[in-house]
Amino acid sequence: MTQLLEDDQLRQRLGEQGRETVREQFLTPRLVDDFLTLLADVAGADRTG
Repeated sequence: MTQLLEDDQLRQRLGEQGRETVREQFLTPRLVDDFLTLLADVAGADRTG
């Protein structure tokens, strides 16, 4: 905790990486894409692109 409080660059880098992780793994467009891929797999369709 002390290192994060004292190191502005580290704090900024970790924040940016955290936001990117959330964007990639948890936001609606990603979840919709995963759901559509699942539906395509169940239907036996090829969903590339």
